[in-house]
Amino acid sequence: MKQVRRGIFLIAAVAIFAMPLYAFSQSVTVTSTKFNDVSAEHPFIKGITYLKGKGLVKGYGDGTFQPDSSVSRAEFITMVMASVNTNPQGSNCFKDVKDEWFAKFVCQAKTQKLISGYNDGTFKPNNNINFAEASVILAKANKLSLEALKAGEPWYKPATVKFAAQKGIPVTIDYMDKKISRGETAEMIYRIKAKIKTKPTKTFEALTAPLPKISSCGELKEKVAAFQYTQNYGRDIMYKMALPMMSPTTTGASQDTAAEETAAPSESENAAEGGEGKSDDYSSTNVQVEGVDEADVIKNDGEFIYVISKNSVRIVKAFPPEQMAQVAKLVLSDKSFTPSDMYVAGNKLVVLGSTYDGTERAYGYGYYGGSKTELFVVDMTDKANLKEERSVKFDGNEISSRRIGKYVYVVVNNSPVYSTLEKGDTGIGVVPTYLDSLNDTAKPVCGCADIRFMPRYEEPNMLYVAGINIEDSTEAISNQTIMGSGDTVYSSVDNMYIATTQYDTPAVDKFESFAPFYRGNSSTEKTVVFQFALNAGKVEYKAQGSVKGHLLNQFAMDENGETFRLATTIGEVWDSVKPSTNNIFVLNKNDLKVTLGSVQDIAPGEKIYSVRFIGNRAYMVTFKKVDPFFVIDLTDSANPKILGALKIPGYSDYLHPYDENHIIGFGKDAVDPANVEEEWPGRDFDFAWYQGIKIALFDVTDPTNPKMMFKEMIGDRGTESEVLNNHKALLFDKKRNLFALPVTVAEIKDKTSKDQYTGDTYGTTVFQGAYVYTLDLVNGFQLKGKITHYEDPSVFAKQGYYWYGDNNEIKRIVSIGDYLYTISLGKIKAVLRDTMVEKKALPLEVDEEPVEPIYVE
Repeated sequence: MKQVRRGIFLIAAVAIFAMPLYAFSQSVTVTSTKFNDVSAEHPFIKGITYLKGKGLVKGYGDGTFQPDSSVSRAEFITMVMASVNTNPQGSNCFKDVKDEWFAKFVCQAKTQKLISGYNDGTFKPNNNINFAEASVILAKANKLSLEALKAGEPWYKPATVKFAAQKGIPVTIDYMDKKISRGETAEMIYRIKAKIKTKPTKTFEALTAPLPKISSCGELKEKVAAFQYTQNYGRDIMYKMALPMMSPTTTGASQDTAAEETAAPSESENAAEGGEGKSDDYSSTNVQVEGVDEADVIKNDGEFIYVISKNSVRIVKAFPPEQMAQVAKLVLSDKSFTPSDMYVAGNKLVVLGSTYDGTERAYGYGYYGGSKTELFVVDMTDKANLKEERSVKFDGNEISSRRIGKYVYVVVNNSPVYSTLEKGDTGIGVVPTYLDSLNDTAKPVCGCADIRFMPRYEEPNMLYVAGINIEDSTEAISNQTIMGSGDTVYSSVDNMYIATTQYDTPAVDKFESFAPFYRGNSSTEKTVVFQFALNAGKVEYKAQGSVKGHLLNQFAMDENGETFRLATTIGEVWDSVKPSTNNIFVLNKNDLKVTLGSVQDIAPGEKIYSVRFIGNRAYMVTFKKVDPFFVIDLTDSANPKILGALKIPGYSDYLHPYDENHIIGFGKDAVDPANVEEEWPGRDFDFAWYQGIKIALFDVTDPTNPKMMFKEMIGDRGTESEVLNNHKALLFDKKRNLFALPVTVAEIKDKTSKDQYTGDTYGTTVFQGAYVYTLDLVNGFQLKGKITHYEDPSVFAKQGYYWYGDNNEIKRIVSIGDYLYTISLGKIKAVLRDTMVEKKALPLEVDEEPVEPIYVE
């Protein structure tokens, strides 16, 4: 268990207090506060009004109380002593406490042995105080009866336990070393002195657990109300106060540092073994982990190709190609639904997407609507008579999803509507809901007390994972919810990992709550990972861990045996004061808090562009001016090490295994910018201009001496492929040593003229379609053919530009039997793979853009 040290305190704040002393009563009637920065919606208005009503605080000279500023030691001791002592006495009791406005309160506290100061004889009155220290001082000052401290227990436990029993800990305090605010100080004094027993409170266990649970709907309600105030009411005022006060944090004496199933069958394995009109030789979506399917806009099952076409799904009988025809157009029952991606599993089609709820809700804030994630399960037994078997609508936006066998797991992030809870504290309006077509009404995804929350997290998002059986529509949905957020998802067959980046920004003197909006420096940047067990549709939270830096994408995470590996970048390449660095961390899969080993400070001044974990190795590409391709050995989890590195121009955005000793890199070439020096006088030229697409084959047979065996260049600057940012766009067929990718090619007409060409010159689009290659270890890359859906290739020259998202833009290439199929929104074309001769092209009717619903107050 992490313990907070006995010393105190972080940043300075100066207060102006005038404190006539009056006796406290046991109750208080809340009247309108005269502090101009404390609205009626402030979560601590009762406590602030209580102290003001007793004449204990007068505030600042400008009429503000600044409730969200961190409280200084001097302020805190003054407020506490004023609440328990009617005649404080003393001065000159510390080297830095003479006869200031707070001196008599501080000296009285020292006399009563509530404080002792630092070893150098100072009190440091302008430093901050954290909750652990504050709870002990408050408990002693109010003469609360504390349990004896047991051996091995943290020094603050008795006071925290007693405060929790007294309902004295505001729910905004999430961890022991949190620097408390002026408003929280007022609230704690109010709860103790007025003997408030009705408000939710935190417990010692909740404050010290790595990912504690919400204790009740009441606590959840107050947490969301506090978030609401910070975001909707106090931000403009506090922003103005924060700007002139921003300064680096100075660290005081007590700053502490924070802390057996088989693989599911693939699409190919789910297919029927041949049969009339169906091939058992077909491609499936390029995924990261074998046995873990990923949703995509195009799917195929060896006979049919499924295409998301704006607001519908087209089902095309594709094999054999001479019979190619559209057999169904699926428009789902929710007319506001926009499909985004899908799964095909046997005779089940699972379509995911978004919809919008514009329903009026009577929660005191008028009309509101919210984004919804919706999932449909469609029975395709009869393609001419598609049946919606089930639909589930979730509050929030889908982050990602995975399919493992007959279960689809959906990850959703939701920002709750700021509202009061309904009678009965059911959590509706705050806890995300889902509407299952098997039920008539929406239900919370979980109970309030089932929600875990991330300490130090400053936004009220709800992150949850839902497991849905796509074969049995009667099976209940399993959910797990965290008050937090996630943005990057990795999944093995047994575990799902959801990561998010946090910045523990040093608090701002006048506005601690505003700090999350300022990106922290590299020393505060960390990736937090949540681990969920996946077991036959059941989702169960298992663990949380963190490492320094931020992730690039899902390929920066990997589970292998009993370990979980991550690759991160710390900082930014443009930061010349503290250049970026890169790292590999190996964690214990069964306890993500345990770091088994690491390789850190790789390629200073560069950032990760691609990474791939394969078995006991990691392959990583960093870039700023050249492309270092690193081979990292992870055989010894406690001692991972760089075996070799290769530096070449350009970089790889995506790494794909060719075999156990060869890796394909898809990325961009790069050129030195020295030839444009006259155009950029005085510029730092420690960078490179990216150019056209570069595909490279790396030989890692000798990991200490990686080599680039072959490379292939496509076009000039402006050439793009979806493969560079979406691995699912790649068709890779190792059995036939073949791969294909969609590409938009740009070319520069005259590279010999300096007036026509410099490193930052973009080419003109000349082609959009698919490039098909063969690849072997003798001949390297051989362009087998090009396929386009444009009837007139000169269309780009005529219009002078290329519009991404055009209906003829090839999005995917799939293979069925002896044929390659290229798919755009407007066409499917089949070519014989060996000869690249076109067999048939099927035009597709393109949906009109869906009309956005209009909601009127």
